[in-house]
Amino acid sequence: MSNIEICISFIEKQNIGATVNYKQVEKKLDMRSIQRTTLRKSFSRLTEKGMVKRVNNGTYKVINNKRFRIFVYGSLKRRCINHGIIKDDATFISTAITVKKYAMFKAEYGNFPRLIKTNSKFAKHIYGEVYDVYNENILLQLDKFEGFQYNRIKIKVQMSSGEIETVYAYVNEHQHIPKDVVFLDKWKDKRASINKKKVMTKFRGKIEQQKRMLNEA
Repeated sequence: MSNIEICISFIEKQNIGATVNYKQVEKKLDMRSIQRTTLRKSFSRLTEKGMVKRVNNGTYKVINNKRFRIFVYGSLKRRCINHGIIKDDATFISTAITVKKYAMFKAEYGNFPRLIKTNSKFAKHIYGEVYDVYNENILLQLDKFEGFQYNRIKIKVQMSSGEIETVYAYVNEHQHIPKDVVFLDKWKDKRASINKKKVMTKFRGKIEQQKRMLNEA
């Protein structure tokens, strides 16, 4: 368990409005072997996540003692088009794979997948990523982003460590599966690749054009 995880576990056990300090954490969690600067960085991250508010040097007020673990499998993943939506408000925990099998396929429109409960023999275990979110308002924003077609439900996933955890995921429980659709187990954004040579050639061409215009003036 990382230092930030240890601190989060401590904050989850505190009441809203309670004040905590470094010495409390060190004594309670036997973190005396950890350097104070490392502990300070962990609490700075907790402040950014909205779990605590700094009162003074080494003392913090608990303003939120909840966290929510979510599994993302499509455009919210790292290096995918919509990752920026959760990048600043969630903490990456682990890659994971669903325990149950689902039907995942590219949506009829847009660059994102659909995930549907199914008994189809072609269903697959789905690969994705697990994040911690520390504010219920962020979950509500994700609900809005995913739209009315998706329900946020609890599912079981196997973490990269092998542990099984129950997490939130957005699943479409009612939509039918189109005919002849290709089932996926892992989503990858299909972005147009950049031809660097072509870009540089075009750039040099513009420079030469500007030089000719200056010489003719």
